[in-house]
Amino acid sequence: TPVCQSGGMVMAGGTCTTSGFCARGLQCVAAAAGGQSGICRAFCNVDGGMPSCGAGQCQNNMGTGFGTCSM
Repeated sequence: TPVCQSGGMVMAGGTCTTSGFCARGLQCVAAAAGGQSGICRAFCNVDGGMPSCGAGQCQNNMGTGFGTCSM
């Protein structure tokens, strides 16, 4: 379930441990299975609508209907 929270200061591609570190419109996505840190990535619409990815592809987040842009 999506949750609203305040934006952090880490920009897209930066290292994070929770989405609270990422700037507005970004989510902290695990960098590797079992890792302790992740990467801030932009949200995107998996159906091709807005928001879309400026670069990379929109990857579905565990069948939720929303995704994050690959780097």
